[in-house]
Amino acid sequence: MRMDHHCPWVGNCVGLLNHKSFCLFLGYASTACLHVALAVFIGRNNLKEKGIIDIVVLMCFVLFLTIG
Repeated sequence: MRMDHHCPWVGNCVGLLNHKSFCLFLGYASTACLHVALAVFIGRNNLKEKGIIDIVVLMCFVLFLTIG
């Protein structure tokens, strides 16, 4: 993979020399999305009582689409 391209999430060009860092960034971001999704799933009863479950689920969905 010898092509260079600009990545708006990193704010830098991704090429041969920093490809490992870019893949690690994607892995960590995906892990963070999974962590938030699991936290929402586990604590959904508490969020339902407060009435903010819909907003949190929408925010998680948008975050997952942006990063994943």
